[in-house]
Amino acid sequence: MPDTEIHSNRVNTGRRTYFFDVEQSEFGERYLVISESTRVDSSFRRHRVLIEEEHLAEFQKGFADAIAFS
Repeated sequence: MPDTEIHSNRVNTGRRTYFFDVEQSEFGERYLVISESTRVDSSFRRHRVLIEEEHLAEFQKGFADAIAFS
């Protein structure tokens, strides 16, 4: 059984599109997938980062610190 997407949000910023997807494994574990899609000539390049549920609080803290610094 494949993992299931339970929430998705897309942010368009011109040449780049960001996706924030919450997925759930067949074992009930949730995780966040952040993807970036960039147009390169006539195709798209995509990068993904997966953050497991038990790491989300620390990830959120680090992300907020970086945003506050910028």
